Amino acid sequence: MAAQCLLVDDKPGPALPLLHLSMLGRRYNQPPVEEFLIAQALLDLNKHDEAMRYYLAAVEWLDKVQRPLWACDLVAAGFSSPWQALANLAGPYGDPRYNEFDWESWRECEVFRARVESMMRR
Repeated sequence: MAAQCLLVDDKPGPALPLLHLSMLGRRYNQPPVEEFLIAQALLDLNKHDEAMRYYLAAVEWLDKVQRPLWACDLVAAGFSSPWQALANLAGPYGDPRYNEFDWESWRECEVFRARVESMMRR
């Protein structure tokens, strides 16, 4: 992706329009990789409030399905044994939006989320 190369080359300004175009072309069930990259670019440009908006939108998209699934898994596991419920405290088992043929995007999302979170702590 050209925008990622621009971010690596410390050129966040020119990367932003490319990231926005990429975001517009994304399918509804793909993870919000672009939002994390936009947040990173905005942080590089010292636009923390705007970066936070994109970061929070991406996190909300990721967590939207997870919270109910996690709660259901926890309750259902509690019926079999309390030990199984404790094992499920780690989080939900799956996301119905997950596409096993698009695993790279989901992994990128994890990596870029961690990167943005570390930049926000500085």
